[in-house]
This record gives sequence, structure tokens and C-alpha cells, in this order.
Amino acid sequence: MSKKVRVLGAFNAFKDTLSAEDVTNITLETLQRLYPEVEGIPLPLSDGGDGFLESLRKPFNLDIIKADVSGPLGNQIQAQWGFNGSQHLAVIEMASASGLWLVPTGQRNPLNTTTKGTGELISQAISAGCKRIILGVGGSATNDGGLGALAALGLKVYISDGSNGTKKCDTVTGSDLLRVSSIEVPEGGLIPSDVKIEIACDVNSPFVGPTGASHIFSPQKGASPTDTILLEEGMVRLAALYHKTSGTSIADAPGAGAAGGIAGGFMAMCNAVLKKGLEFVSEAHSLEDWIRKSDLVFTGEGMYDATSAAGKVPWKVIELGHRYNVPVVILCGKSIVKDSNVPIFQLVDEFPLEKCLTDASSCIRGLLEKRSQEFPLLKDLKKQ
Repeated sequence: MSKKVRVLGAFNAFKDTLSAEDVTNITLETLQRLYPEVEGIPLPLSDGGDGFLESLRKPFNLDIIKADVSGPLGNQIQAQWGFNGSQHLAVIEMASASGLWLVPTGQRNPLNTTTKGTGELISQAISAGCKRIILGVGGSATNDGGLGALAALGLKVYISDGSNGTKKCDTVTGSDLLRVSSIEVPEGGLIPSDVKIEIACDVNSPFVGPTGASHIFSPQKGASPTDTILLEEGMVRLAALYHKTSGTSIADAPGAGAAGGIAGGFMAMCNAVLKKGLEFVSEAHSLEDWIRKSDLVFTGEGMYDATSAAGKVPWKVIELGHRYNVPVVILCGKSIVKDSNVPIFQLVDEFPLEKCLTDASSCIRGLLEKRSQEFPLLKDLKKQ
């Protein structure tokens, strides 16, 4: 009998097309069909954004709870969160309630979106008795500095009513930030003193400034140059209010700008602790051990670019592959990385972009069937 080739699939999601689990399973199933010697090891990952909850479901033994909450446009949607009652643990994926994928392309504009639904998920977790809440941020449609979510937890937000007066605002969007006159913490605080919130993310952007939430990320969410300026002005105002109310300055704090500033908002108002989402997930999955025990590793995401190579899933996988002398292959929708020390295979080399976006599953299968003899180790095997 031929020796088995242990192939690890450790993908991030292909944004707006396939989940990390789908990409991983399609890749391994195709390789096993082509090469009987392949033993596929699925390990779908996330860096804190899309797929975060699913990536932690098994290692944390989570029950998936469905919940009706406010979507990014304020309409009611069904989201979900992970619950481990015995450990009093909740895992919440922000993208489930406030994700960009929930907003139709023509309606995407962070001036009009809110994190309220994410706050409602956190509130439900607290009501269920959770003492440790892990919030994976990323993939959001928002740029409200987390104020929408904090309002859902009880923070009183007052905005100008346009006639020299103020009114309480229960659903805060990015456009409201310039009109916020004051915020007020209710008696007893926003969360119980024994509840700890950990925020998992993959960016170091500060709350405001040229490398902050508004300037770097809001254009990706549909903001025009004019919108971006308005959002930045609102975020500067909000940072000052957070500082005045909590005594915590988050304007320049690394990572505070994650997911439209929700990280900074919770750091200031709930003493949340920021952790690298990818490090968190890789430790939970024992990624290093799995790579060390593998013969070949496939990783990638929809767009493989400079950010992929600087702190996201593929970067971590490549780093560990080099450490243990295990070959790594990048499989992605499209790559704009010019210099790479690992082989990169992109779907757009084989198929039209439109097909890659609408039928990524068959494109992945097609690429693997056509080019698998170019992969390390597999090129020495007989293809079926």
C-alpha cells in the first residue's frame, strides 16, 4: 500500500463567495478523489471576521443559538452566536449581525449602518449567564465607533435634534456621530462587573487619523471620499466623548479602529481586551501541531494581497510551514502579491472573474483537476 500523504486544508473564507469550511472541504475532497494516497485534514480558520464562530464551534463545544436582532440597516434579521453553558462562554461573530454581506451592494454606505445588532447579541449572551464573551470583529458594514452596540447595552446616547435641542437615539448610525452631544452610562454600568469581553481582530489601525477606521476601511464599505471625511469628523468627536466619559483614550490606540471602531468603543466603555484574532483561533485549533504533523498544506483566501501576507490566515500558515519545513500552497481567487516564497494558484488564471465570483466551487475543482501535478509532493503521485 502506498504511503499516505497528509494534506492539511487551512483556509480563510473567500469573502462573499465561500466560507472557510466550504473552501477547505472542496479542496480536500477533490484532492482525495484525484489521489487515493491523500489523507485530507480539514482545519478551516478565521482571523476574527467571517467564519470566526464556525471556526471555534468544535474546539469550544459551542451550541449555536439563533437570535432575532437588528441588522446593519436597522431591519430585523436572524443572527446567531455560540454558547457553552458549562463554561459560561459566548462566542459572537460581529459579521453575523452587522456584516457587510447583509447589505445589498447598492445600499452599502457606513453612514447608514449600525452595530446595534451586535450589541443585542452581547446582551443576550449576558442574560444567558455568560461571564466570558469573545467577540470576533471584521467583515463589518459599519463605522459607528461601536456606539450602536453600546446603546443596545444601555448606553444613553443623545444627539442634536436640529433645533437647538437634543433627543435620545436608540439606533445609532455613522451619520449620527457628528450630532452626538453626550453619552451617559446607566447606573450599574453597561455590563456586569464579572463579565469580561475579549475582542479578536487582525488589524492594528487606530480609532482615528490617516490610518484609522474611517480613512482605511470605510471606502471598502461603500463610503465616498466626502462620506469618509464626515465619518472621520464624527469619530474624532466620539473619541473625545469616550475619553470624557470613561477616562480612557482610544484615539491612537492600536487596533481601536477595528471593524469601524467597535473595538475602541468597547475598550473605552467596557474595558474590553484586544487580542489578535488569528492567534486566538490558531491556538484554539492547535494549528502549529497540525502543520508540524502534515506533509503538505493548502491555505488562502479570496483576495491574496499585502494584508494576507501581514497577519492574516495565509501568513500564519506560511510562517509555521517554514518553521517545520512543510511545503505550503496558496490557493486563492485572485493574487496581487508579486514576490512570494510559496507557489500561488489563482482561480482567475483559469476562469473568468464573473464565474469565480458566482461559482467558486466548480472553479476550485477545475483548477485542482488541471494543475494538481504542479503541487509539491502530489506531482510525484499518479493522478486518477
